[in-house]
Amino acid sequence: MRKKVLHYINTNELISSGETVVCGISGGPDSVMLGSVLYELAKPLDLSLVFAHVNYGLREEADDDEALVRELAKKCSAPCFVSHASVKKKDEASLRSLRFAFFKEVQKKTDAKSIALGHTADDLVETFLLFLFRGSGLKGLSSIAPKRDAIVRPLLFLKKQEIIDHLNTQNIPFATDKTNQKSMYTRNKIRNDLLPRIKESINPNIVKTLETASKHIALDYDYLQTQAHASLTNVQTRISPHAIELAYGKWKKLHPALQLHVLRLAIQLLKKDLTDIGATHLLAAQKTLGRSKNAQTILLPQGLRIIKKHDRIRLSF
Repeated sequence: MRKKVLHYINTNELISSGETVVCGISGGPDSVMLGSVLYELAKPLDLSLVFAHVNYGLREEADDDEALVRELAKKCSAPCFVSHASVKKKDEASLRSLRFAFFKEVQKKTDAKSIALGHTADDLVETFLLFLFRGSGLKGLSSIAPKRDAIVRPLLFLKKQEIIDHLNTQNIPFATDKTNQKSMYTRNKIRNDLLPRIKESINPNIVKTLETASKHIALDYDYLQTQAHASLTNVQTRISPHAIELAYGKWKKLHPALQLHVLRLAIQLLKKDLTDIGATHLLAAQKTLGRSKNAQTILLPQGLRIIKKHDRIRLSF
């Protein structure tokens, strides 16, 4: 297993020799596997490991999970940072935000280059389907990347069952989150209900199939992003902290796919992120801008306005 993970790390250039890595450890099988295998690779790669754990205090087993993580950190000779988070919202997105904020805080404290997470091929497929059902574009269907900024995922090629089998064989203890077995969240419904049915009646290798599809989509998205950056430079006429102007005639001549990506990039450049701006908003804006009327105003979430007037498209908030 160690050789497989090392090969994946090297092939995808996830971690460099001599760096400090923050490992997000929940205590579940995936993160325990992450911490254990990176500990085995610490000497060959000359790594310094730091463990980070968030105790939300939402489950009866939360303190037991924390104790398990602390014990694993001790065995791996890794400093262990623990956050006892004050949880206001219990939805997945809010908890993920708390978790990532803490990991980045630990990264800054320890001067670490990377934050390693234990996502698997199963997580990639579940995320792919979640975005598919939401009607996402190529960005969402690219699902989870092996590396994005400082985030690395050395186990993304492994199936969850492979990990559980390995941990059991090696007698490495891990925690089990009972809520994962309850189909109260959409992700759990996909994991516990939908995927088993697909495996049984349509495609027993659905995880591998969708993993491959996501990789192809990610490549296409990356190419379109490269073209969109060049196109945005060409159509952009003016930029300020609160507004961006585009030449309407040049934008209109772009391929429809590039029109969407240029709008997305312009919004991201203006707002610094794409929070609450989805494919539906972009498609509606593209449709409205494509009409022949001279003056058009499009209102988007968070006070963003897109105004078409004469030969200009003005994005502002």
